[in-house]
Amino acid sequence: MLATDVVVVGAGYAGCYAIAGLRRARVDVVAVDPTGTMDMLPRLAAVAGHADAATDAAIELTKLFPHLKIVRGKMKRFRKGVVTTEAGHRVRGRVTIITAGAQPTEPTIAGLANAFQLRTAADALRLRAAVGEAEDVVIVGGGATGVQLAGALSNSGVANAILVDSASRLLPEFHESLGSHAKDLLSARGVRIELDAAVESIQPNGVVLEDGTELIGLPVWAGGFRATMDAFKVGPTTEGRLNIGDDLRVEGTKDVLAAGDAAAHLDSKGNLRPMAAQTAVQAGSGAAKNAVRMLRGQPTASVAMRDLGWVVDLTGGRGVAQVGPFRFATSGLDRIPPYLHDFIDAKTLYEVGGVKAVKRYSPGRQTTPPEGLDLEFLQHYLG
Repeated sequence: MLATDVVVVGAGYAGCYAIAGLRRARVDVVAVDPTGTMDMLPRLAAVAGHADAATDAAIELTKLFPHLKIVRGKMKRFRKGVVTTEAGHRVRGRVTIITAGAQPTEPTIAGLANAFQLRTAADALRLRAAVGEAEDVVIVGGGATGVQLAGALSNSGVANAILVDSASRLLPEFHESLGSHAKDLLSARGVRIELDAAVESIQPNGVVLEDGTELIGLPVWAGGFRATMDAFKVGPTTEGRLNIGDDLRVEGTKDVLAAGDAAAHLDSKGNLRPMAAQTAVQAGSGAAKNAVRMLRGQPTASVAMRDLGWVVDLTGGRGVAQVGPFRFATSGLDRIPPYLHDFIDAKTLYEVGGVKAVKRYSPGRQTTPPEGLDLEFLQHYLG
């Protein structure tokens, strides 16, 4: 059994921010992750849609964090401070930070398994390969992921995009102006948009709507994700996300913290925060600080969470965004979101890996894919 000060389960945004904070504090840490890579979530739609390079999808953890100890695998069980992976590897930590635990939502739509997903770097590369051989792509879900993918496809021209949602507008989670302008931008590029259109079934070659309309094309599910922490019985959950205190400690535990998709982060009104990168980075940093305090026998502190706004990059130099009270969703102002998107990407790299990471891993800088990704699909595309 491997023993360490802190075990970080998952190396997404929350996990990598936690690892970075722990290493700055010179704390011994082991990461448990299936691929050993940091998936660059805001880039995945552009990678899948051929607007960005395939190598932009992820970064190897050992390049971001030299000499980091990594146990490759998914957590199968957690008992008494010991993380056990599906392959049987066991890691004991004095403190555990759980950050991974989400999968696509499973609505009652027949044939959902026929659709491609877009959650991980491996998903993006699989979809990229399939898109390269498709004439039309049917995207189910008009939220940020679906809109960004439609934008990437329409900009690259590699395939025609059809965007479907049961809501009456795009980006329903944001201000109406953002969805309206995104619709105008995508429509002008030739994206077919079907709103108020509920999906009855998903076939290998398309989607059937409840009114009987058949939309032919490569099906992609972009309808959201759900947490899956109920299965591990680490502590009480809300909608599959671990209930936590203000200090991110899992309810009923002494030495377990949760951050990101695995945790039930609440806003000022007591509502669950969305499972988003901006929540993950703040929580990951806060979890690292409290883990250090716990190791040193110091009281933990509350972790304040702020709403930083939203940026939806449609590629091609256009997008929509809201930062505080300011909305960028009109002609002219829609040129600003891509710059905000690039700034956030650079900020993430700097906060996790410093100046070297910005220089080496900004979009277009990597020349080879991380070893942990699904190279079969990537090689198929490159071939």
